[in-house]
Amino acid sequence: MANPFHNPASATIANLEAAFAVKMVSMAAKHTAPPLQRDRRMIMANPFHNPASATIANLEAAFAGESMAHIKYRYFAKLCREMGDEDTARAFEATAEQEVMHAFGHLDLLYPKARMSPAQALQFAIEGETHEYTEMYPKFRHTAVAEGNAAAVQEIDEQIAESREHAEQFKAVLEKAAKRFAALAKVEERHAAHYQRVLDQLA
Repeated sequence: MANPFHNPASATIANLEAAFAVKMVSMAAKHTAPPLQRDRRMIMANPFHNPASATIANLEAAFAGESMAHIKYRYFAKLCREMGDEDTARAFEATAEQEVMHAFGHLDLLYPKARMSPAQALQFAIEGETHEYTEMYPKFRHTAVAEGNAAAVQEIDEQIAESREHAEQFKAVLEKAAKRFAALAKVEERHAAHYQRVLDQLA
């Protein structure tokens, strides 16, 4: 992001920008480019496509860009509203909603509905959140400490805690769903056995 408020050579700022981008594609944070690479390409952990495909990489980068624009415009709208400029705030919000639709369009190609499942979506989310609190944010925190950026350290500490909580929440949902499906399978098995006994009696 072209940000005039910070030193572009700061590794901490680059890491915060990378973290923001990763949150947009958190289903595969572990495949992001190095934090200091200015032209970052977010590569999702996606089993549906060839990871070497330039088109897929471009779609992933476009998804990250549209997603970041959506969040950034909503933030700008918040600032404008706080400053008393309602018209500009609404303009940003309207555009932000369009950016969401653009991002969904890219996701339709990257994660085809016909090939997805609730369990798969949860697993993608768990992998992303786990990577954030075990690898990404701890590394970013080390850099922030080295640069003496206390505000960034505090922000990163909060994100580590929240990412861990999110991963645990998704795991709980996945485990609950697995138990529910297992119970349904047993019910269906009993029904099938009952129907078979009736059929045998009629034969």
